[in-house]
Amino acid sequence: MKGPIPSFLWIAIVALGLIACVHLGLAVQRGSVSLLAAAGCEVVLIVGLVQGRKWALVVSLVFAALGTAFGFGHGLANGLGVLIGNALVVVPLILCRDFFYPEFSRPPANPGSG
Repeated sequence: MKGPIPSFLWIAIVALGLIACVHLGLAVQRGSVSLLAAAGCEVVLIVGLVQGRKWALVVSLVFAALGTAFGFGHGLANGLGVLIGNALVVVPLILCRDFFYPEFSRPPANPGSG
């Protein structure tokens, strides 16, 4: 564990959890193995995000981009729904990138240097 999880990151974790629950419900309702696999992948991503794993950040962003593209392939309304759901995951992840990549965070400003 890298330290305390940023408060804003919990929005992405909860949103991803809700998306996983929706996928699980749809998988049971439709008997879809692909939706069940999606729910399983999302649970693995949640664990990775909580642990601050870099791969979880990258894979989450890639899955969100691909999911949005596939969503719009099934109609405008479906695409917009996927886009909004993924935005609840992607925006907090981007804003909390320093939690995953602290080596790229900005050094504190030094007001004494001139």
